[in-house]
Amino acid sequence: SELLGRSYLVAAYRSQEGQCAVTFLDVTERKRAEAALRESEARLRLTLEAMNIGLWDWNMQTDRWYSTPIYFQMLGYDPDAEGQNREVWGGRTHPDDRAFVVRRMEEVRDRGEAGFDIEFRFRHQDGSYRWINSIGRAVELDAGGRAVRMLGLQIDVTQRREAAEEIRRLNTELEERVRERTAQLEAKARELEQFSYTVSHDLKAPLRGIDGYSRLLLEDHAAGLDAEGRLFLENVRRAAGQMGQLIDDLLAYSRLERRRPTEARVDPGALAAALVAERHGEVEGRGAQVRVAVPFGTVAADPEGLAMALRNLLDNALKFTRGVADATIEIGGREDEASWCLWVKDNGLGFEPRYAEKIFEIFQRLHGGDEYTGSGVGLAIVRKALERMGGRAWAEGRPGEGATFYLELPKAKEPP
Repeated sequence: SELLGRSYLVAAYRSQEGQCAVTFLDVTERKRAEAALRESEARLRLTLEAMNIGLWDWNMQTDRWYSTPIYFQMLGYDPDAEGQNREVWGGRTHPDDRAFVVRRMEEVRDRGEAGFDIEFRFRHQDGSYRWINSIGRAVELDAGGRAVRMLGLQIDVTQRREAAEEIRRLNTELEERVRERTAQLEAKARELEQFSYTVSHDLKAPLRGIDGYSRLLLEDHAAGLDAEGRLFLENVRRAAGQMGQLIDDLLAYSRLERRRPTEARVDPGALAAALVAERHGEVEGRGAQVRVAVPFGTVAADPEGLAMALRNLLDNALKFTRGVADATIEIGGREDEASWCLWVKDNGLGFEPRYAEKIFEIFQRLHGGDEYTGSGVGLAIVRKALERMGGRAWAEGRPGEGATFYLELPKAKEPP
């Protein structure tokens, strides 16, 4: 009964003498605990239903097996009709997985192991097989250390397994496509390389003939030519030379695109000095000054790529300081925490700052070929070489104030 918000258990007694006695037992706390327990059980049941998790309890001494209704329902069975027969349920495990499941349970039972976490296939009521994740733990051991009772839960992970299998299938298909595409690209690269060499031979052979015969005309038959004729032949030879240089530069750009960069320790100061020494005659003949002052030692770079970049920048500086009194070219650098930076600076013609990006595009030239010869490929090679090494190239300049070209090489990040 309820009295003043409290719950009481009331008992009445009548003695043989006819006297009545009534006892009151305050059971308020017990009633509250029972209500809390029912609420907790309801909350747990709703949670398990929402997560589609079935619980089981196995007493190995009595072989008594108990499963929650969700355990049956997730596999399409009626819990009231099926009952709690463990043997029936064990017989519905996929034949290929049955021995594995039995072995794991026996290991827990016989060795008193903490438990297992396994996945196996179980026959659904509709005849299909579903993947089940079963997690079991030994909760009671006998005196010999053998498990006598286990508790566990079971989850249908079919969708997860099917998704994982689909991902594996897609990855296999992707890898096969990548292999096929790689083989196609390698074949195309070989074809392009063969084409490049063919073009080089087939185009440069006639050019050599044009230049050679023009030279012979100038040497052996100059007396029969007037000034205009000799000028025409000189123009022919100059055009043939420019075409030959363009072919060489295009082949160099093509090889740079195809070749795989290698990384080694390179001394940029020594490399720059060697390139300057190769052009000693031109530098001396023009009275130009070239200073190499790189303040750091070796860097991690592609030796061939870095050499191509510096060679083209040095040639570019020599070209655009032609006709400049006291022509000066400086090859220097600086080092910071993340990178090495090299530069080639000259006091030559310079350029408008708005063209700082355009000059690195292939075939883009700011000056006419009559005054400054070139193929329009050299600076494109510089940028491509740096990009292939993970670096970058850029330029600064002003008309009549010279130009500075920068090469930035990243330092390798230390592993965490």
